[in-house]
Amino acid sequence: MLDHNGWMDEQTKIAAFEKFTVIPGQPFAEAMDSLNILINQKSMLQLLDPVEVEFSSLGINGFYYPIKNVIVLTGGILQGVFFNSTTRPMYEF
Repeated sequence: MLDHNGWMDEQTKIAAFEKFTVIPGQPFAEAMDSLNILINQKSMLQLLDPVEVEFSSLGINGFYYPIKNVIVLTGGILQGVFFNSTTRPMYEF
């Protein structure tokens, strides 16, 4: 790869090749596999973190939350008079 590099002069190529042979390490594919495993582990560990709630679940209200572009229906609105799982869907609206 260094031999076909057109933008390096010969002295720089020799220095880069010496540095490449001295530094211990994994082949590129193995390094990328290790990096992908690390990223996946970090993502999975984030699932264990508690979710920050920015509103009260006791409120009986539904609202649009523009920061995350979601419509929030709190636990209070999903009970009793506001929501009934046995009612036909056409009557829920």
